[in-house]
This record gives sequence, C-alpha cells and structure tokens, in this order.
Amino acid sequence: MGFAAFHLLPQNAEDFESLSTLLSLDTKLDSDQSSEEQDEHSNPYNKRSQEGVESLDIPGSSKENEGAVKRGRRSLEREMHIEALQNARNTIAIVAVLIASVSYAGGINPPGGIYDDGPWRGKSIVGNTTPFKVFAICNNISLFTSLCIVILLVSIIPYKRKPLKRLLVATHRMMWVSVGFMATAYVAASW
Repeated sequence: MGFAAFHLLPQNAEDFESLSTLLSLDTKLDSDQSSEEQDEHSNPYNKRSQEGVESLDIPGSSKENEGAVKRGRRSLEREMHIEALQNARNTIAIVAVLIASVSYAGGINPPGGIYDDGPWRGKSIVGNTTPFKVFAICNNISLFTSLCIVILLVSIIPYKRKPLKRLLVATHRMMWVSVGFMATAYVAASW
C-alpha cells in the first residue's frame, strides 16, 4: 500500500522518536535512489498521511510484545548455548584424536629406537631404563584415555543441554589427564 516502515510504528512504543527518525532516514535514502522510478509510476497510496496509518489497530499491547521479545531472546540464547556446547564437543573430539595419534606414533616408534636383529629384535634399545618405563606407562595411559574420550563423544549424543554439559565436563577432565600423561611421556622420552 506504499507505507514506509516508520509509518507502522505504534505511537506508544518506547523508542518511538529514535526509531521513527532512523526508519524515516532509511526510507528517504531509498526514495532518493529510486525517485526517478517513482515519478514515472506514481502510486496513489504513497500520498497517504501518517495520520491515516496511526488509526490502524495493531494487535497486542506493549506488555505482550515485551514478553514475546524476552521469550525470543531467551530462546535465541538457549540455541546459541547449545551450539557453543556442540562446538566444544567437536573441539574436544579433535584434540583427543590428535593426542591418540601422537601417543600411538610414540608407542610404535619408541625413543632410542628398536633392535633390528638378534634375540631382542623388535624390542626397545633403552627398554630396561627407568625413563623408558615411565614413558611407556604414561604414553599408554595417554593413548587409551584419549581413545575413551573419542568413543564417549562419538557414541553418546545427548540432545538436551544439561546432559551434554555434564558429558563435556567429564570429557574435559579426561582430556586434562590425557594431556598430562602425554606431557610426562614426552619428558621421559627426552630424558
């Protein structure tokens, strides 16, 4: 019908003055850009005054609108929180896979190398030393802890926010255990 956005604002809105000013400026910018088209094709509804629009009855009171806005904001915040938890879940899974990869590679190629032939073939050259034993234990704990994290995150898919949050707290703690043992394995291997 040719009304601009600022024509449809209710007079009793909280920020009526500022909103109507901003919307009318936006409408003026749009109308300046397309003024040539409007001159050629004049619309009789464009000439209506704002008083005619003010008589329109817009359903719902301002309190109902405020309640709807608050519910919408809470819903949006809830969706954003769930999305953030899903992103954290994916990040923890990626880090756990990386820890498992590094730990597996360290277990297959132990520090100091392995014997190529003889009765000790395939055994670690430094296998009888204390640092290697510390490395082997910490590396194995790191590997299997990170694998448990991956299995938990892949097999359990909660759709509600609270169970997902609890799962992430548990896997986050397990991640710290895995990272701690991987760091200890690295120090032992360097030793």
